Amino acid sequence: MSQGRGGSTILVLLLTLSTLNLGYMLFYWSRRPLLESEIYYSFRGHDYPEYLPISDLEYVHMTDEESIHYKADGYVSDPEWFSMADLAAGSGYICLGPDDRIFAVSMFHQMHCLRMINLAFTKAPIATPAHLQHCLNYLRQGALCSADTSLESGDFEMRNFTWERTGATHTCRDWTQVYLNMEQNFVSWESKTGRGHDENEDSLSPI
Repeated sequence: MSQGRGGSTILVLLLTLSTLNLGYMLFYWSRRPLLESEIYYSFRGHDYPEYLPISDLEYVHMTDEESIHYKADGYVSDPEWFSMADLAAGSGYICLGPDDRIFAVSMFHQMHCLRMINLAFTKAPIATPAHLQHCLNYLRQGALCSADTSLESGDFEMRNFTWERTGATHTCRDWTQVYLNMEQNFVSWESKTGRGHDENEDSLSPI
């Protein structure tokens, strides 16, 4: 008789614990922040994600390295700067949502601004004082936003960069995945619209 009562008590206890566990799980999932890919946006007005909806963006290491490329030569070095910013699939823009709403991706906007600063060395018409002021302020805020706390050698002003070619190593998000995502988005948009890059497009057109 006592064994029957003990078994019933254990059964009630297990059912109670199971109910509490289920209640906790339901509460947890109701309060859990949704992943960006799980949220539906209309992409109208201000109803769109804050960030490029790309999942599992991995981290990589990048070591500062001096280069003979990306010189401050204005028109002469513009093709290299152009290839980093405006020549990316979609020219730094991406189409999202059911109506293919156009957005600029900050990474490419920042590189576009570096290109504008380079073009200012040869007084390119597009690199106006107002454009440059915007770009310098935009890059300033971008540096503050990223708040890169990597430690660098304190003697950089005395270093001979001709011989000392490398500097600090930074932990970065994998920008190659961003390029790939932009390329895939552009190909998808191109297949829907039948449009593509104009190979004769003016290389000095703004982002």
